[in-house]
Amino acid sequence: MPSDSPDDPIAQRDELLRQLEGYHEQLLEAAADEDHEQVDTLLQTRQPVIDELTALADRAPIPQDVGGIIAEREARLQGLIDRQLTTTRGTMGETSLRGKAALRYRRSR
Repeated sequence: MPSDSPDDPIAQRDELLRQLEGYHEQLLEAAADEDHEQVDTLLQTRQPVIDELTALADRAPIPQDVGGIIAEREARLQGLIDRQLTTTRGTMGETSLRGKAALRYRRSR
């Protein structure tokens, strides 16, 4: 069986890794643009690729160096998403406080 055959687990693994890399780049871009809807969509559409890659790993293990790169990417992405979530929570909290202050002001008049 040729190595580029769709039935070749290593070729399938490599294609899934390329797809995962593409999602990673798109996720970083969407997160940097603070496009929360796009981030959510990409995370959902990326999950089947991760599931398929996980299932395939028994027949075509991910090389250790590639696994390390994936882990670094995921940590970087998670850090970016966490920072944005913290910023969003802060903004929501400030908005809530301003709204409550305005409500108290109106009631006091």
